[in-house]
Amino acid sequence: MAAMRNFPELLLEETRRPAPAAVHALVDALRSKFDETLVAVLFYGSCRRDADPYEGLIDLYVIVDKLRPHCSALSATLGWLLPPNVRYLEVPSEGRTARCKYALVSLDRFRHGIEQRFHPYFWARFAQPTSIVWCRDDSAHEALVESLLAAPARLMQELPTVSTESEDPLARWRDAFRRTYRAELRVESGDRGDRLVDSHRDYYLFLNSELDGAATSGRRPWLLRTLRWDLRIVQGKAISVLRLFKGFYTFEGGFDYLIWKLERHTGQHVEVPQRVRRWPLIFAWPMLWRLYREGVLR
Repeated sequence: MAAMRNFPELLLEETRRPAPAAVHALVDALRSKFDETLVAVLFYGSCRRDADPYEGLIDLYVIVDKLRPHCSALSATLGWLLPPNVRYLEVPSEGRTARCKYALVSLDRFRHGIEQRFHPYFWARFAQPTSIVWCRDDSAHEALVESLLAAPARLMQELPTVSTESEDPLARWRDAFRRTYRAELRVESGDRGDRLVDSHRDYYLFLNSELDGAATSGRRPWLLRTLRWDLRIVQGKAISVLRLFKGFYTFEGGFDYLIWKLERHTGQHVEVPQRVRRWPLIFAWPMLWRLYREGVLR
């Protein structure tokens, strides 16, 4: 029973959750590609929650010692300043095609992103259950578990309110993910965070009691926490635009992936003029503004 376990044990159980064959086929390809520099591969997101990983795009985090052996100097610098660098991979598996979008990041920037960064990009993602599909050694595993433990605690500590007086015992988690989704440009519907919480209901119910102390320890005044979230939302939209343009240089096929994702989540066809593809830094701005005004980007 969940009540008989403490938080680290529950999280460790989630990190050991078996991954489907499609994920292991992708991990084998990644191990061959990154060789001895590969530290770990993490599996999270919608395909971890859904039954058929072949129907969607699997989300993986590929953690390496350093980016430079695998990127140009410019790409590695951009990946350090604004991690992660995102790439696409597909491999055959069980007579089908396994597809993934993987985020490439160094171990130190991954830990920094969860434990110290102002923006919730990292600690919001890893406040959800995550599988460590492959890890190089015990030392790296320990470092990753430490960061994964810190993520949900950080999310709770940064919320403006810790009140749990609600008919919905998961209200504060819903509030947390709504805020973090608003702090990025997203194409998913506004209830995506609610569905994430509902998919792991028992997990977050258990964390309610385990993280009460973390949610109140060392907290800033309410007004400051509220203002910090307002700033995160403004900052996050700007960072999302920067990540988008960074992807033009660091993500092979990134523009087509973005259009695919927009069309998949909205059901709307997105026409990309040829001049936008050729000179995105000059001509993509009006297109992005139009998509934002039409509600395709949120």
